[in-house]
Amino acid sequence: MADTNQEIFEEVSKLDFVKILAEKYKKDGFGFSKETIKVEMLDEFGQCVVWLGFEDQFAIRDAVGNWREATAEECVALSKGELPGSQKLLN
Repeated sequence: MADTNQEIFEEVSKLDFVKILAEKYKKDGFGFSKETIKVEMLDEFGQCVVWLGFEDQFAIRDAVGNWREATAEECVALSKGELPGSQKLLN
């Protein structure tokens, strides 16, 4: 899956929890755009970790394409293949 920053931004910007966070942080002067998010991890299964651009707010996408809000610890666990339900290639 070769998602671009724009494609990922389009996906996360439609999520209810992201809309709420973006509105909340807008009041504090934080912008929300494809330039302010950072894709921390994107693997061959389509699993993805995105820092949303404000404080410690993250979104993760699982291998079947479901997005949810996540903690930093969950993001690290996903990137290591240790989050329950995550996919990992075996060497």
